[in-house]
Formats: sequence, structure tokens, C-alpha cells
Amino acid sequence: MEEVVDASVGGGGGPAFLCDPDLVKKYLLDAAGVLLGVSSMEDYDAAQAVVATAEATDVCNSFANDSGVPALYMMKEVESSGGEQAAYAAPAASFALAFELSWKPTHAGSLALIKRAPTIDPHLPLASQIQ
Repeated sequence: MEEVVDASVGGGGGPAFLCDPDLVKKYLLDAAGVLLGVSSMEDYDAAQAVVATAEATDVCNSFANDSGVPALYMMKEVESSGGEQAAYAAPAASFALAFELSWKPTHAGSLALIKRAPTIDPHLPLASQIQ
């Protein structure tokens, strides 16, 4: 947990705590498993690869700690591989994180995390602060 001094209250008020973006990333992976149908190991690896990037850390940090970012979306795209074996093989899934929802012909589902408060409080359970 990172501590910063909140200078907005009376010129240097008490400390304010920032939420760790890894908490948001773990919550995303757990929710994606249930809500986006991430049931195969390949799908889980694809979702995990997206949240493991430095860009995902920045996105999750902004979502948790920036009052100007009310929502975070995880989108699942599915593309079939075509050919004879396509009927027997599971389609390949890819995932993306964004602050705005977008649609493609290959769109399979989206997970929206919407904050109830302007920022995430690291001292409260994440599930109680997100809809």
C-alpha cells in the first residue's frame, strides 16, 4: 500500500492511501472466470497475459485511484480458426482492458467494473466498492 500526503485538505492534511492496482487485477481475473466464461487454461492464460502487462497496471491504478475514471471494462473477443478442425477446436479468445466499451464482430462478452465511490478505499473489501 502506498501512502501519499493529501495536500487538498487544509494545506497538508492527513495521509491518504492509494489502492494497490494488483488488487483490481486479481478481482478482474476472478470475475472474468465466472462472468466471461474463462474456463479453459488457454483462456485463463490469455486473460492473465493481458493483466500482467505494465499498461494493465497503469489502467488498473487509474481506475482505483483516479476519481475521473468511473469504470473499467474487460472485453473478450473470440475468433474461430477456420478449416476442417474448427468444428472440434475451441475458438481462440483474446482479452482487452479499456475505460470505454467498444464492439467488434468477434465480441463475445464484456465485464464492467463500476466504482460506487470516486476512488477505491484499500481498507474496505473491493467487492463492496464495485458494482
